[in-house]
Amino acid sequence: MSKIIQHLRADREGWALHDIVPMDGELALLRTEDGGTLIKIGDGEHPFSALASLTGEVVNGSSDTHLLRHGEDLRFDTLEALALSLPDVIREDYYAALSFDSPSDTPTALSYPETPRIYFTGDDVLEGVFIPDIGKHYTVFLWYDGKMQGLARGVTLDS
Repeated sequence: MSKIIQHLRADREGWALHDIVPMDGELALLRTEDGGTLIKIGDGEHPFSALASLTGEVVNGSSDTHLLRHGEDLRFDTLEALALSLPDVIREDYYAALSFDSPSDTPTALSYPETPRIYFTGDDVLEGVFIPDIGKHYTVFLWYDGKMQGLARGVTLDS
């Protein structure tokens, strides 16, 4: 006799309507518009929307504000503008990553919160401020170690 295991699953509309708290270790799946799947693992304390995904989410170009949750890996296409926000409470072990392409004619307009201040190092950083350049693919890693830090790496895109 075989057992059937069912996991929590819904599309964006379903999760927005029923933002439940998955049990500790329970898999929760989000079916994306493009047929992909985001996987999150419940901790028994936080609702689906507050959990980081195990798989990076590819987000089409947008100028919306994106909350970078702990453990999240956001992957964007080419972006004209990107506004980032951080959780209200930063965990001591917080980390997150994102990647995006800056257009070849105009750099991505990037904004992020002043509090907590993010101290950036790496490519296209001036006095701790990350300023994207034109025609580059960026990978950015954020972490907290008593202060919020960011490392930006940019590679010129092929024309």
